[in-house]
Amino acid sequence: MIPHPRSKLLTLLILIGLLSWPIAESAARPTAADAGQEEWLYLRYLIDRSAVPEWVTFRELTLRIEVGDAERVWAWADGALLPVRHDRATGTLLVTTSAEELVIALQGQGLVEEEVGWWSVATLRDDKLWAYSLTFDDGEYSVYTHAWPELARFGYTAGVAVIGRWLDSPDAVASGYCGVEEIEQLLAAGWSVFNHSYNHYDGLGNISLQEAQLCQEAIYNRLGGYRATVFTVPYTNRGWQPIIDTYGQSLGLQLMQLYADNGERIAVVDGPFPVTDRPYHLGRRDIKLWVEGEYNIFDQAHGRASGPSPQHVWVSLHGHNVNYEEDWCAVAESSAYLYRTYGAGGSDEVWVAPVDQVYQYLVTRTYAVVQRMSEPSRDPGPTAVPPHTIRYRAGDGASTWLDTYIQEWFPTGNFSRAHSLLARSGVGGRASPLWRIDFMPPDGEATVLQARFSVYVSGHTNPAAVDLAVYPLLRPWDAATVTWQRPTSAEFWGLPGARLAGVDHDGEWAQGRGHIAHIRDCSTPERWYTLDITDIVSRWVEHPEENYGFLLIGDDRVSTGVSIISADHPDREKRPLLEIIYSWPTPPATVTPTATASPTPTTTATATPTRTSTPLPTVPTPTRLGLDQYLPLLLVGRS
Repeated sequence: MIPHPRSKLLTLLILIGLLSWPIAESAARPTAADAGQEEWLYLRYLIDRSAVPEWVTFRELTLRIEVGDAERVWAWADGALLPVRHDRATGTLLVTTSAEELVIALQGQGLVEEEVGWWSVATLRDDKLWAYSLTFDDGEYSVYTHAWPELARFGYTAGVAVIGRWLDSPDAVASGYCGVEEIEQLLAAGWSVFNHSYNHYDGLGNISLQEAQLCQEAIYNRLGGYRATVFTVPYTNRGWQPIIDTYGQSLGLQLMQLYADNGERIAVVDGPFPVTDRPYHLGRRDIKLWVEGEYNIFDQAHGRASGPSPQHVWVSLHGHNVNYEEDWCAVAESSAYLYRTYGAGGSDEVWVAPVDQVYQYLVTRTYAVVQRMSEPSRDPGPTAVPPHTIRYRAGDGASTWLDTYIQEWFPTGNFSRAHSLLARSGVGGRASPLWRIDFMPPDGEATVLQARFSVYVSGHTNPAAVDLAVYPLLRPWDAATVTWQRPTSAEFWGLPGARLAGVDHDGEWAQGRGHIAHIRDCSTPERWYTLDITDIVSRWVEHPEENYGFLLIGDDRVSTGVSIISADHPDREKRPLLEIIYSWPTPPATVTPTATASPTPTTTATATPTRTSTPLPTVPTPTRLGLDQYLPLLLVGRS
């Protein structure tokens, strides 16, 4: 074994110490002769994605790296400082990157080069236990107005399977479908777009190659060259299967969503995912059936992933028109349950992403080759800090909560000691809850990446649906004396109920998508509702003197009310919750770790399957819309 350069330095410094020679303290970093006896080790990995198919655009990999008793960890991806997830209890580092070169620096006591650096590729991104994908068929406008803001509250994204003719139509929105502008906003938010045929007609006479081709053209031309890689079968009609199996790959369609032949609702993804000449078949389930019998499908996936013989699994659900009459309750209830139970608000074990992103991770994982290289020592720069979530709740010591509600029926009444707050719409009987949360941001130059405010609704006055909007208050109020007429005993609101925009509340803020909660009495009326108030909290962090709290105002076109658990409620777990994801600026790296080195013999990657292919089929050219010029753009490279 070749002695590590630091080992030589350690020996030399110990000898110097024994001779009691004075030692100058290093300005760059502590040496191994200091009291901490800290070692510095460096790991380098090359990630070769040359065998990954060219159509794969989501090329990230998550590596699990053993780092032993390292106390501090640095990482660079292609020379750029990278935030990392370091679990000191298990001695494991998680790194997710699309880079070709990864360099890790470790600092700690008793580090042994032969005992660290072992790696494996995570089955799912960020080493999650299971994956969940949600797709909205047809691209109805309610996906843009209701599904998008609801999922965004939890940081979730989905896919939308579009009908091609509505992308070509200037009357899409007027007809109840998303137009180009709405779809582009979904794409910018991290959503994906799938092919759902051009006309979405049912019947064997309307199932054709041309229907799939025309939709591909509409997506490509209208969405700036976007290439859909997923075909979502219209009406789940099995007549599509032989067409997409035969011609899907030549159109760039790598995955087909259809009902599984064997009724399997949960796909196992532990094995390799080699690309073949037939698109991958993914089963699907209607989101309205996410709860069946004793356990819902999320509980089943959790059980499969954490049982005696654990498996990494993938759940695929579909919705359609996300308004109050159809899929709204299923989308809202399932998302809230998932987040609170298995998402970031619970055990944080599920990866939520569109089906194309999950599939492309599995393909990248199959074909990418990771090599560990020898890496010379160098001094690391500042540590990049990953985003961090802090949860504030009444009684936690890190925040102070004041809440109450004001009611039109009792204009001089004060309800500051209530365990339940009332939010009600309808002129004459209106009521608005008020909250003020004085919270302590973390030290350092932290900025707000996202802020979520969650309340637990314990009851409804009737099953009618209502929209509740969040408005920041612009003036101080006294919880002990505030009423419908007065913010304090010495003042009056500009309008009763704090309704004067620009004086009592900021009327502009509720225009944001996340500030509105769509509430109705669904199958589980007692549940959490979450609102995205990122911009409001961001302003408070920068200007804490402007934090007067906020109130909820209902849509007066509907007369209904909901009861909300207060910050004084005896059940602490149901009290309101403010979750803030903070981020820190990435410091400039003082050293660019890009040394050249020769490979060292290490454990090789999991056996990579040999990729096979046959010549692409000849696709008949349709007789309209110039597809003979369009199709070559879709023939993505496959060797």
